[in-house]
Amino acid sequence: MMPAAMVLLGEDAPAFAVMSTLRAMRRLKPDPVPGELLEKLVQAATWAPSGSNLQAHEFAVVTDTSVMGRMAKLWSGSVEAYLNSAGRVAPGGPG
Repeated sequence: MMPAAMVLLGEDAPAFAVMSTLRAMRRLKPDPVPGELLEKLVQAATWAPSGSNLQAHEFAVVTDTSVMGRMAKLWSGSVEAYLNSAGRVAPGGPG
């Protein structure tokens, strides 16, 4: 494994080096994310696999904190509904 000090940053970073040294993020900076970077991130998200390979991607990019607060309340209700239905059953592990 490459030492963290040797890992390149930004667009030139080797994917496997980044993936093997990336730590979970528990705190995020309040700095705004540039629009150009948001567009790149959404584009990269469309490359992820989807159920039945349907690629029915839909994204909402929200930068207004008041809108984020209103959406958090809606999302909380969705999470609660999921946890009270299919979310109660954990998938079985490898047999």
